[in-house]
Amino acid sequence: MIPIGNGLISARIESSGAQMRSLRREPEGLELLWTGEDPRFWRNSAPILFPIVGALPDSKYNYRGRVYTMQNHGFSRSREFEVTKAEASSVELVLRSDEETRAQYPFDFELKIGYSLEGLTLSQRFTITNTGLQSMPFSFGGHPGFRCPAFPGERYEDYSLVFEKHEAGECRMKEGPLLAEKRYPFLEGGRVFHLDKKRFASSAILLDHLESKSVSLVSSGRGRLVTLGFEGFTHLGLWSGAGEDPFVCIEPWYGIDSRADFRTLEEKEGILTLKPGETESAAFTIEG
Repeated sequence: MIPIGNGLISARIESSGAQMRSLRREPEGLELLWTGEDPRFWRNSAPILFPIVGALPDSKYNYRGRVYTMQNHGFSRSREFEVTKAEASSVELVLRSDEETRAQYPFDFELKIGYSLEGLTLSQRFTITNTGLQSMPFSFGGHPGFRCPAFPGERYEDYSLVFEKHEAGECRMKEGPLLAEKRYPFLEGGRVFHLDKKRFASSAILLDHLESKSVSLVSSGRGRLVTLGFEGFTHLGLWSGAGEDPFVCIEPWYGIDSRADFRTLEEKEGILTLKPGETESAAFTIEG
């Protein structure tokens, strides 16, 4: 585990999956992240999603006449990353294509994940380079889960997600593992999404075309816990288990889950494409 800190906030990053495993507000030592300590609920904390977001029909896709198999959210979260830089308040890790990745995804790439701290804010940066000789379709994103409730004596329902701006758009849901066509009202001109397990009973909530560039997790008794800034990201996922799971995930994505009629990687909704030698870079922030 790789620790970083600046006296105001600290984090711990593991090389497996380049996953953040702790984010603490210092000096009080308040843990903001769900650390995966109880696998009955969720064993992860903040996995990296690449080279797809969401699931594929039957975990398969077609590329140039060949069928490939890939797990939900891609393979990066289960791969060992190389630590290429480790300083007091920042760390960089890299994953490069190899024989194992090419068996699932026939492209050469370099995926860098960087974490850096400034004041009370952590920045998580993705840098993806096409190191091969053919155009490379891909998606990527984050999946941080935040402790909810974060303080003794609170309930999950004491929390809300407060968006930066009033939102009059719609949300999308899933039917099983795949994206449904139907859209549903979301906030209807408001800013506050009150957390309730019933809202996640059937599916994650998937958002696009948001006016907001940030959203805050707020306790009715203690105030703001964290603010996640996702400027530039095309989609935002919200997810929590429908049971007693003590967390909520706020997920900035470039990409979205697959529809049932999806077949080839190039036609997947939200997919990006890099030409040989090109690089895509994006970052989201978490202010504690």
